[in-house]
Amino acid sequence: FDYKLESEQLDRVRGNMMKADISGGGDDDPSKSKMCAIPKPYLELCTKRVLVMEELKGKKLVVELKRDMEIQKKRMNKSLKKFGSSSSSDNNDNGGEMTNAVEDGFAKEFALGENGPTAEEYDVFIKLLDAKRRASNFYSALYNASVGWLPGRKRREYEGKSSLPINHAKLVDDLLRIHGHQILVDGCFNGDPHPGNILLLGVEEGKPQLGLIDYGQVKVLTKEERLLFCKMIVALANDDKEQICNLLKEAGYVSKKM
Repeated sequence: FDYKLESEQLDRVRGNMMKADISGGGDDDPSKSKMCAIPKPYLELCTKRVLVMEELKGKKLVVELKRDMEIQKKRMNKSLKKFGSSSSSDNNDNGGEMTNAVEDGFAKEFALGENGPTAEEYDVFIKLLDAKRRASNFYSALYNASVGWLPGRKRREYEGKSSLPINHAKLVDDLLRIHGHQILVDGCFNGDPHPGNILLLGVEEGKPQLGLIDYGQVKVLTKEERLLFCKMIVALANDDKEQICNLLKEAGYVSKKM
């Protein structure tokens, strides 16, 4: 490992992303939350064996998304109980039915499937839930300021923004745009973007933002290589086998039958 080289690569990619107005916030300007955050390296403190950079406060994207799914399942469970889905007192063995009802309701609400909801559809749904959350908190405030003071009354809790669903579709769209820009526009990209290198920041504040780390394997493409890559994507999308073979030859790939 050469952490001095990694710090320089990190600084280059981060600069490109900020120039494109894709990355921002952090130490530079916390008020400007962009599509993603990339840690700022402190080049003067970095050596071949030591990498010093800004800390991104968040957890792995996969962990946060799984956590979000569990939170929303619990919310669905409460909603079903509220409307009497499991209120049958003469049936004590309906745990499986309740679980299925939660799963079915959750799948319908989030339109789980091959395509799923778009980022815009997710956003509308989140805004509706947020309006409901605000109304509930307003009622709780009135209750706590009046009846809640009476002896024996339990004060109502407030629901924070962290209870709202995360827009999973937007995160996927953002990742595609970020890495597409790095590869096709800048020609300088992270060659190792596995899930462990993608964080999710700002969840507790209700402002989820991608955090991208680990730029030890940065690759650089020339303009000609980027154009060739674009042609390959189009050929694959069109299932143009002849063009795919021609482009592979042009790229220098060799096989037994080529």
